[in-house]
Amino acid sequence: MIFLFSLVLVGIVFIKTIEYISGIPKKTDGNGIMWENTVIYNQEDIKNANIQKIQVVEEKIDTNKIEGKEKIKTVYRPQNFEQFIGQENSKEIIKLALYASKNRKHPFPHTLLYARPGFGKTTLARIIGNESGKEVKVIEKIATSFKTPNDIINAIEETGEGGILFIDEIHSLNPLSLVEFFYPIMEDFQIHGKYIIPFTLIGATTEKGEMLRRFKPFVDRFKIQVVFEDYTREELITIIRNYSKNLFPDLEIDIEAFKNIAGKARGTPRIAIRLLESCRDYCSCNNLNKVDKALTEEILKLYQIYEDGITKTDIKVLHYLNKSDKPVGLSGIGQFLDTSQANYISEIEPFLVKQGYILRTPRGRQISEEGKNMLLRVGENKNEV
Repeated sequence: MIFLFSLVLVGIVFIKTIEYISGIPKKTDGNGIMWENTVIYNQEDIKNANIQKIQVVEEKIDTNKIEGKEKIKTVYRPQNFEQFIGQENSKEIIKLALYASKNRKHPFPHTLLYARPGFGKTTLARIIGNESGKEVKVIEKIATSFKTPNDIINAIEETGEGGILFIDEIHSLNPLSLVEFFYPIMEDFQIHGKYIIPFTLIGATTEKGEMLRRFKPFVDRFKIQVVFEDYTREELITIIRNYSKNLFPDLEIDIEAFKNIAGKARGTPRIAIRLLESCRDYCSCNNLNKVDKALTEEILKLYQIYEDGITKTDIKVLHYLNKSDKPVGLSGIGQFLDTSQANYISEIEPFLVKQGYILRTPRGRQISEEGKNMLLRVGENKNEV
């Protein structure tokens, strides 16, 4: 009898030791996750024999080796709504929500920002943080940095109560289970029945259609959804004039130069700023102190940018479609350009469709009459690319 009792006791001790070493929890909250301060135990991993204890660990980064002596001003970003040019309707919607949330002493509503690259989504998210109050912290993350639910909890913890978690390229969140982990957080500030600190989730995407296709319930949980409008030529002129005044005020730039840059920037602030900076660099290299229209033409020629902002790549697409007597699929265009279909759809095609140069059909893409006329105007209507 004593021998059997001793054997059972040794067995219990052995099992407890194994549990301690492997990190298997004694109990869960009924949802597969055990809470112990900010430690999460993933029972699915245990079930798959991949036993691990996932912990919230703050990564410590030592920047002493690369610390600079002073801050170099290399970019100008608007800090408030007045400085942010364009998107007037969207700004009014956001201002109304800001005023209401401050009155109710609630966090700003979860918001989805949709626009093409270079339209100012990150800048607008930062302005929302600035306008929310000095105590509001804005934490910026890229969607692909989230691998586990614990990464989400880390980010929320870093954001703090009432703060803003900004996720860029939010359509890249993967897998679906990670997206679904956000659902109760966004609706009730809860994770498996446990309340968490209130905060604001702001997502930025260039692929709202992809989000709706993959996880529409996620999109529906954003109470504010902002679709950026195209910037007008006048707005782009104002944007690059403000940019030059703040970053290189000693460089003289005439109004015709601003107009020419804005007219060739495809309605995108980032492109206009890039062309403006190239003009500045050209002046610096050639000891010039003025940018005029003739100089901007030199820069545009260097970048192979033609009428209305059409590029050499755009012309290649038009010429490729012009050679085909039937619509061409996305895979064919992607292979021809040696790029991904996603890159073509987000970076190249929107401008061509907007200008009416190509047509989208159920069977593929085809060149329009306006596209053929454009090829004639730029002298590129040849039999071979």
